[in-house]
Amino acid sequence: MQLQVWSGLAAAALLLGLSCLGLPRAAIRGSWKITVPFLIFMFLSIVLGGLEWGTADGQFPLGFATERAWSAGFVLTRLFLILMAGYWLVVSTPYGQLVQGLNWALSFFRKMKLPVESFALAVSLLFRFIPLILREWQRFSAIVRARGKAAIRPGMVRMRDIPALVVPLLLAMFHKAEQMTVAMEMKKIDGKQQLLKKSTLRWQPKDTLIFIWSVVIFGVLIVMRD
Repeated sequence: MQLQVWSGLAAAALLLGLSCLGLPRAAIRGSWKITVPFLIFMFLSIVLGGLEWGTADGQFPLGFATERAWSAGFVLTRLFLILMAGYWLVVSTPYGQLVQGLNWALSFFRKMKLPVESFALAVSLLFRFIPLILREWQRFSAIVRARGKAAIRPGMVRMRDIPALVVPLLLAMFHKAEQMTVAMEMKKIDGKQQLLKKSTLRWQPKDTLIFIWSVVIFGVLIVMRD
């Protein structure tokens, strides 16, 4: 709610950094595989966004607009924080608890005849595919690196090897998705069967405390925004 100003971005980055202190080291190391490429993308986008072409005689036609570069950097920084917050949610929340939490949080809309079960199942499958894509990327990058005899770090791919990696990766992901669909059809799994599983979630006193603090912080953010 405060991502409209730089001070809000700084506060969000601070909170996000503090929340990552309790993550396993493997999860923190894995975040660099997302952070480094995005930071490179941010740098190139800011540089390209600030370039401008002038037509005045007697002057160098290529210039740099600081305001436009600053604006592009602000938007990309906000997107970066949202991206890392999503990564934090994936690595900090167990898959089963995520599905149960969605079903519990959206149970009210079930009375309105909305397909809550299908939505929760689709979201859970999406989160299931994120680590699968990362694992497949590691596997295919190792194959491409071995065939090309490139002396680069594991998980990295040269730009000229990208076409040789992307096509097999996409085909492998389509194959995985087809296998998962067939398995779900054979087992007759749908969103409603997810609800039949015993829920291990229990509302505890610390959940009440977290909820109260969340409401208080939410109110403070509304007052600050107004």
